[in-house]
Amino acid sequence: MVELLKLLAQFLQCLRQQMTLMEELLVVIAREEELVVSFSLPEFEKLVTEKDQIVRLTQAAEERRLQLLKKLCFMMAFDARGRMPSLSEFITVARSYSQNVERLVDGETLDNLREALGEIEAVAVLYRSAFLHAQPRIEQNKMILKALAHNFKRSLMVLQNEAASTKRYNERGRSVENTPAKDGVAFVRVRA
Repeated sequence: MVELLKLLAQFLQCLRQQMTLMEELLVVIAREEELVVSFSLPEFEKLVTEKDQIVRLTQAAEERRLQLLKKLCFMMAFDARGRMPSLSEFITVARSYSQNVERLVDGETLDNLREALGEIEAVAVLYRSAFLHAQPRIEQNKMILKALAHNFKRSLMVLQNEAASTKRYNERGRSVENTPAKDGVAFVRVRA
């Protein structure tokens, strides 16, 4: 049980670190949008470097969170091999585990377990609030990415059509057909 409490403390610390990084990232993204609008390239380049560092730290924190979550699930006898539980699912699993072991552990350990779970629940509320606050930006970015993907597909189709086209260009840059025109007389049937 001592090991479980240590893992819960590390998990809580990791969640708090992720929350801090996410808040920093949102500030940087808002600043980045301002610089894009004002066309300030030197400042934008510095900001992109800063954003990349925050993203790398966020990725490392996420990897750490997943490792801890796997260990916690294993210790709580929850099968997480197929899919890792979300934070709210984990809280439900942990609360159930706490109820299952309440007769097996001493009161102080049970209180420590419940306190750790309460702190994780408090961070989960902060997570939800932060994501709800960021939801409009997320939806806007989804729309932008969908439009970019559509335009990219259209550009690819134009390029593929041009590549498949039989048109070529002469020495003056004018397009010419690959098959030379026949010299001679053209016949046309006309019905009377």
